[in-house]
Amino acid sequence: MWGSDWKFRFNRGRGRPGSLDMARYVLLRHECPQSFKPSHWDLMLEADGVLATWELAALPAVWAEKLKVAQHALESPILATRLTDHRLAYLDYEGLVSGNRGTVVRIASGSFEQEKFNKEAVVANLQGDQLQGRIKLTRVAKSDRWELALDQP
Repeated sequence: MWGSDWKFRFNRGRGRPGSLDMARYVLLRHECPQSFKPSHWDLMLEADGVLATWELAALPAVWAEKLKVAQHALESPILATRLTDHRLAYLDYEGLVSGNRGTVVRIASGSFEQEKFNKEAVVANLQGDQLQGRIKLTRVAKSDRWELALDQP
């Protein structure tokens, strides 16, 4: 979607306010081999035929509690790293990741309505069985680093 040159393309209606065709999200636990990188969480938001993806080293405390995840959870905002876009198949996929990069397990999923979705900020309202509420992803100083903040109901 954004790629290395950060050109943004709108997602043609999915997830926009008033859209009947809601965009989807998924939160995956990515267990990685030590030789690859530390295990982490992948937050993926559907946009323009791909999944815009952010790596989270930890979950916000509110999410960890709702998901009954035993880990060191942090208060919001959480540092996130923007990864390359992923295929839509990851919305429903669980199992081995190609290239000997570990395994993924779906932890939460649902739909979302976007308020803002550009190369500097993402604001979305998550609607899922496990996670609901407004999230804000804000890019830090023209880098791949972002901050995830929650506005819970």
